[in-house]
Formats: sequence, C-alpha cells, structure tokens
Amino acid sequence: MLKDFKINPKSDVPIYKQITNVVQGEISSGELLPGTKMPTVRELSAEIGIAQGTVKRAYDELEILGVVEKAQGKGTFIKGTGAVPQLQPIESRKDRAMIAIDNMFDELESMGFSSQEINIFLELKQREREARREKIKVALVECNPEVMHNLVEQIRTPDLDIYPYLLEDIRSYPYKIGEDVDLIITTATHFDELQELIPQRDKIMRVALSLTTSSVHDMLMIPPKSKVGIASDSERFGAMILKEINKYDLKVDADDPITFDLCREPFKWVQNKDYVLLPEEYKRYVSKEMKDALEEAEKKGKVILCSYRMDKGSEIQIEERIKGLR
Repeated sequence: MLKDFKINPKSDVPIYKQITNVVQGEISSGELLPGTKMPTVRELSAEIGIAQGTVKRAYDELEILGVVEKAQGKGTFIKGTGAVPQLQPIESRKDRAMIAIDNMFDELESMGFSSQEINIFLELKQREREARREKIKVALVECNPEVMHNLVEQIRTPDLDIYPYLLEDIRSYPYKIGEDVDLIITTATHFDELQELIPQRDKIMRVALSLTTSSVHDMLMIPPKSKVGIASDSERFGAMILKEINKYDLKVDADDPITFDLCREPFKWVQNKDYVLLPEEYKRYVSKEMKDALEEAEKKGKVILCSYRMDKGSEIQIEERIKGLR
C-alpha cells in the first residue's frame, strides 16, 4: 500500500494532507478494503521518506475523520464492518520463542559449530546488543536558551538522549517532537500551553525552577545604590533576573535588561556599571568584543553569574519517571 506514492514538497497541500488524500482515494477505488491493516507509522515513514511526526499526524487525522481505527497492541485498520480482525495466536509467546531458538540451533549446527562454540557466540552477541541498547529519549521545552542549557546540564546522564526545543519552535510546528520520545520535560510556566500544543500529553512532566543558591547569595551581597546592568541572549532571561532583583527588594539602581546583540559599545556599557548580571554560560552567546569586555569586568569582580536549577522535588520525580522507563 502507498508503495508508489510520491510526496510533492512544492504543493500547497500539506504533506500530511497528501497522505490522507491518498488513503481516502484508495478506499474509494476499492484498493483498500475495510479491515485492511495499515503499515505502522515507522514503516510508512521509512517507505515514503517522510518524518514519523508527519505520518503520525496523517494517521491522527484519518482517525478523527473516522477513516481508520486503532486497536491496542494490534495496529491501525481501515474502518468498516469487522474492521479489526480478532487475531488468534497459534502459539504462546514462549512457544514461538522456543521454535525460533530451535531453528537457530539447527542452522548453526548444520554449519558445523559445537554447542560450546554456539554458547560463546550467544554470549558475545548478547554483549553487543546490551552495548547498543537504545537510550531513553528526553525532550526539553523551554522559552529561552539560557535556562535550557541549565536544564540540559542538570539532567544529563550517559543513558539519556536529550533533545532541546525552544517553545517558539514548537508553537510553529507542534509535531517537531517525534512520537518516539519517551519523556517531555518543561517548566511549570509552559506546561498548560504545551499540553494544548502536542499530542503526547501523557509524556509531559512539569518542573519547578529556582535561582541557584550561589546566584542568590552573590546578588544579596550587592551594595545598595549600586549601578546594575543585566544582559542576556534572550529577553525572557533578562526579565527573569530583573524579577529576582525585585523579589529580594535589592536597593540597587538596575537598568532595563538588554540582549547581547543590542549592546553596540560593550566596553562603555560595562564601564558604566558597578555590577553586571549575566547568564552562567554567557560566553556561548556573545561576540568577541562583548566577551573581552565582560571577561575584563569578571576579573574586577563586577560580574555575577546567574543560573537556574530544578528544585529537589522535581529532580526526584524525574529520576523516578526515568527509572520506570528503564
């Protein structure tokens, strides 16, 4: 099915809609009958060379239209009378496994291998499979790159594949997060919106963030009436830091936050400040001139680095969720 189907990327018709149109056309022509099992999302994606998220969107659309129906553990079928056949397994999973193992032993023995050699091969192959076992896929969604970096560094472990997404990208294309993602982490601020945007609602976890203890300590040590500048890569992060200044009622003269790309005269801007509040990894975002100016200020003790972390409760919940996925 759909073997000869070609996507036209130049068409005004969205790709997922092209897929739904072909399926409906084949139903109308009688090529797809009620009860026909559709290929899996992964299979069709590989067959026609389209992203799995796009194929899934097409399948979701077909289900909403009543064209197909999904049977838990069996697959997706063209809807109609008797659309989902009752599958009666001939043997249990254990029986099928025993048959597969017997066939494997018969094949290896026919090649002249002894039982001891076969056992060695099995052990080696098991080690290979363990070594390339799929990692748990975790998507992170946040509105600014500075906090995103903090989150990535906090949850990074060798058995996780982490995929960071800025919220504005998900707003533009909700299917950007693949269906094969195991867990989606976002901040409490964006949790409700993300639930409205993407279909994988059961995979979303919210976390609470707070400014690190060291950042808070350094901010509280700023003398009253000091001239304070705030610079960041994103407007959102600068606004968060200004909110922290107001939260702790610091008696300082704080300018409105600016973004690095709008600071035309870095050395002059820094010289006019007693203290400068920056994201922890500011060097990732700045030009060479800005970097030189800020490094000089850092040597003079004028720079306060600000970073956010998940609270302990959020950290424990994520650890438990990932433990369950393992």
